[in-house]
Amino acid sequence: MAALMLSGGPAAAGGNVPAFGANAASASSWVAGGHAGYNWQQGSMLYGFETDFQGTNLNSRMTGGLTPSSGPASDFAKTSAMIDYYGTFRGRIGFTTGRWLFYGTGGAAYGNVNLASQFSTLAPTTAFDVSQPKFGWVVGAGLEYLWRPNWMLTLNYQYVDLGNVGISSFATGGGIVIGQMASVHAQFQTATIGFSYRFAPDGSPSPWAGGYAGGQVGGDWGDHAHAIYSSSRIGF
Repeated sequence: MAALMLSGGPAAAGGNVPAFGANAASASSWVAGGHAGYNWQQGSMLYGFETDFQGTNLNSRMTGGLTPSSGPASDFAKTSAMIDYYGTFRGRIGFTTGRWLFYGTGGAAYGNVNLASQFSTLAPTTAFDVSQPKFGWVVGAGLEYLWRPNWMLTLNYQYVDLGNVGISSFATGGGIVIGQMASVHAQFQTATIGFSYRFAPDGSPSPWAGGYAGGQVGGDWGDHAHAIYSSSRIGF
């Protein structure tokens, strides 16, 4: 993200002072989706892989944060960073005791990250809106309870990092140049509760082994974004 060589501050005598400032925000939201995987069991140890996909509305929104101009009231700044879906491909390893399974998990993650911002003061306005598919990594842990021979209840935690998105823009008008820089670290955490059905016959000697599929719901939080809004009069 290229730096903008602008700064807010006093204008020349007799001129209006354009607005400038900064803001930051994080978000929390619901999450819901489905998953599928396969387990191998050797004694009390379990090995497997799992993939999941879920929708969310993790939207870090911020409005304002400006030192107002000394001219007519036309100052406006709004920035948002949103993740509307994500998925993972993970390995799993754990151990069982009775009807309980405790596991750790990790692998690759992907999702869609949108970053949009608008800034105006006095005469000019500048805006951008970008959406990028991003790839990153995920780690987590969880526990499962064998409710019935082929039904499992799950509590799951994930830490997901899809990297960074940043952009800048500028505009001129009325003897003023303005610019904005915004970025988001698309890192967030999730906690879900779910259920799975295991596609294996009842009475299997390895009660956790085989393929399975199910759904999950819960919440997520994170997605830290920040923005800087700069302005100056041309020639000063």
